[in-house]
Amino acid sequence: MKVLITRHESTAINLGNILSQEGIASMREPLLKIVPKFEPILVKDFQALIVTSASGSIALAKGTDCRRIPVFAVGGATAAIAIEAGFEQVRNANGRVLTLTDIIISELNPDHGPLLYISGENISVDIEKILRAEKFKIHRQIVYRAVPAKAFSASTMHALRKNNIDVVSFFSPRTAITFANIIEKERLRGIFRSLKAVCLSEAVADPIRNLGWQEVLISGTPDQESLVRSLCELRDRDGSADHD
Repeated sequence: MKVLITRHESTAINLGNILSQEGIASMREPLLKIVPKFEPILVKDFQALIVTSASGSIALAKGTDCRRIPVFAVGGATAAIAIEAGFEQVRNANGRVLTLTDIIISELNPDHGPLLYISGENISVDIEKILRAEKFKIHRQIVYRAVPAKAFSASTMHALRKNNIDVVSFFSPRTAITFANIIEKERLRGIFRSLKAVCLSEAVADPIRNLGWQEVLISGTPDQESLVRSLCELRDRDGSADHD
């Protein structure tokens, strides 16, 4: 079985290594290019930090030397980067933004100081609105932007046309939208009769659901570990396929 990984480069490499350990072949096609802002992150006036992406965690680790401030991370990959960078108090919401806000509301006191939200330019859930409704003061610092690709690489185009890919993995709605846009632009709808999609959530699947896939699968929980389990289950169910 061969999986097309559409995550941006740094996380795609990590996922590819994990899949390789599971005996699953993969190729990378980053559909979002992460452009960091390289700005210092001043944390001393905040009681805690909120991070909702792996790219945000990477920027946070580079942007401040402080490691004692609590970090509230949306999921396992985001939390793992913060822990690896040396942050001493990291909470993991297991991939759910609304679980993340619930944890913050239950564990933090608005009177103990403002929160710093580390994010990209585009967000899917308005965390600021949710937390402000609970009397928290929150400042958002944008540390990167994600630029969508306009075309597939030549190697991916060849693999898709030759049916050398079995599964495409999707981790975000923007990545799914970018994929669908390129498919329409390149008139590739005919490739989907034998192609499956594995998506992090229903929201991620929505932009690509009607492309004509053989099957669209949703991971049990919205985190990388669960999506990898879904890919392993698919491998075991359908068997592996050899490709040139």
